[in-house]
Amino acid sequence: MPKKRPFLFCILLIVLTIGGIGDIYAQTLSRLLGADGLVLDSHALPYRALTLYVPATLITSYSLALPPSSPPGPLSILGSDVNGMMSWVDPIGLLPALPHNNIWVGSSVNVATAYAPTVPGAILTLNGSLAPTWSTVIPSSTTVSVSQLTSGTLQPGVTFNVGPGSTVVPNGGTNIANNLNGAGVGKFAGNVAIPQNALSLFIPYLGITAGCAVNLNINDPNLPGVAVYIQSITPGVGFNVSFSANYPTTTGVVTYLVINP
Repeated sequence: MPKKRPFLFCILLIVLTIGGIGDIYAQTLSRLLGADGLVLDSHALPYRALTLYVPATLITSYSLALPPSSPPGPLSILGSDVNGMMSWVDPIGLLPALPHNNIWVGSSVNVATAYAPTVPGAILTLNGSLAPTWSTVIPSSTTVSVSQLTSGTLQPGVTFNVGPGSTVVPNGGTNIANNLNGAGVGKFAGNVAIPQNALSLFIPYLGITAGCAVNLNINDPNLPGVAVYIQSITPGVGFNVSFSANYPTTTGVVTYLVINP
């Protein structure tokens, strides 16, 4: 028996040494197995680990079963049913079913909400509160480029207004209109009664410009034989006409048409 003591002592020393190294390594990486947690580390420094733990408020026992297949896509989510059976879920599938032709809109509490369409032809716009709103009218704050107005016919009763300073140019084409409206006081075309014995007459037209052409005619059933012609033009004010003689009747009317360059 005395001869076996050195051998047993060596075995005990090896066991103690290995146990000591294991304790040091375990203290360094803080490994945990059993009890209320499980730590899976990378077995390398710097220390990186995944920890699974059981909360102290656990009120019942249950099992989590991993799905047998790998994730079907790069954005799959691991979900669990009430029995702890886990499966891969498509993130889009987490949203409730969207009714036909509806769209998702974030609500005031940041929740995806189905937004139903209204009438055919409606467009989605933003109101003053930046909330989405269906509308059949383009808001006045929205700009539409002329290049997007390609062709079409204005319906009867529709008015196409061109603001001051704007220009409508045929660009090689032809402007066709069934009726040219605009005759009257202060307009580019009109007629003015000629006072008896008048030798000149001023006609106001604020839209007149320098270099314009003014066409003049006299309508008088008594045919006095007096001619009319342009005397002077004041841009932005009007123009003066002169008669070849003092106008003899009270039935004469001078008609004019101003064509700006």
